[in-house]
Amino acid sequence: WRRGDEVFAEVALPEEESAEAADYGIHPALMDAALHALGLGVLPAAGEGRARLPFSWSGVTLHAAGAAALRVRVGPLGDAEDTVSITVADPAGAPVATAESLVVRPVVTAQLEVAGSCVHDSLFRVDWVTPPTGSSSVEARRWTVLGPDPLKVGQSLEQTGATVFAADDLDSV
Repeated sequence: WRRGDEVFAEVALPEEESAEAADYGIHPALMDAALHALGLGVLPAAGEGRARLPFSWSGVTLHAAGAAALRVRVGPLGDAEDTVSITVADPAGAPVATAESLVVRPVVTAQLEVAGSCVHDSLFRVDWVTPPTGSSSVEARRWTVLGPDPLKVGQSLEQTGATVFAADDLDSV
């Protein structure tokens, strides 16, 4: 929907993914979908072979977490050709998030293609290694917590049955 220079959109997670929404302030897929409203004419076109991407956020507030569907308002901020404000609400209209300003910058789409192709030429890769089962050794269940432990990591490890040693410094280990 449009009202003058403002664009309004409704976005929602697929039903099978909606339970994951509770794990996030705003689910990344929902936020990505909400930002697609930027491409609906809120700002002047970036030009042939160019796209506008989020660059700088200011005045961001998360009012509520865990929404599986959002209503989004994106509008230009003043006379700036590269800045918008964003308001996000849940389907009942309760505030979820606001961004006083989001500055976008144009990027040549060919640069995005080059950046994406670099992943395939990487010297690194992910290998999934299945750990051996049933061979838990006592050594694997011994931990040393070095220095102060304000988060009580040692206590948490002990609750799993691990043996935990506390050391003030490396010389004590």
